[in-house]
Amino acid sequence: MLRSELYHYWDYKVFLHTDFEQVIERAKKRDHYLFGTEEEIEVRYRSKYIPGQQIYLHESEPYKKTDILIDNNDFNNPRIVEVNKEIDYLRRKAFNFT
Repeated sequence: MLRSELYHYWDYKVFLHTDFEQVIERAKKRDHYLFGTEEEIEVRYRSKYIPGQQIYLHESEPYKKTDILIDNNDFNNPRIVEVNKEIDYLRRKAFNFT
């Protein structure tokens, strides 16, 4: 939602970061009824959803535009990230995912 054509509509911008490996693990637990086996889920996420997210991250640069970034890797303990150095680290992790 932090795409350039929408960005100016928001008063306060929040971006939730979750490592892609964590995204896949959550999807395996959640998406059986949609996509079938864990292997099918992983293939779908690695071939479709994560590449789409990487395009969004590259084009929209939400790590640079957000007012607050929440590290949501630990679902039960989300953490507000305030230090630019740490935000840069999370951004690099997302761009270097394979």
